[in-house]
Amino acid sequence: ETMVQTVNISLHLASGATTEGLHARLRDASIPSAEGLVVSIDDNGSGTGIVTECSESDNQGYWAGGFCE
Repeated sequence: ETMVQTVNISLHLASGATTEGLHARLRDASIPSAEGLVVSIDDNGSGTGIVTECSESDNQGYWAGGFCE
């Protein structure tokens, strides 16, 4: 895995609340040739969450490649 981008979001959610969604555009030339994409939420870069949650097991998503240019 190679980190390609970090997005900082200043958003406060009360316990049990949700958002409509978050959007970020990746701007990295290696994305179209990637085998997949892993997105991590609430991660300080070392795999450790910044916010204490009831469940820390739902902070990552995976999408298989191929990606368009």
